[in-house]
Amino acid sequence: MMPVVHDAIDALLAEGRVRLTWKGKALSTRSGSYRISLATSAPPE
Repeated sequence: MMPVVHDAIDALLAEGRVRLTWKGKALSTRSGSYRISLATSAPPE
């Protein structure tokens, strides 16, 4: 099951739809522990 999840996160990251961070530092690729957040260019109205 996790390979499917990892593939989905990699695709969303490549599309710029999510950001990955760990302990406040941005990650450019999924590696080790990470947190997922939506990538937004502007705050919602």
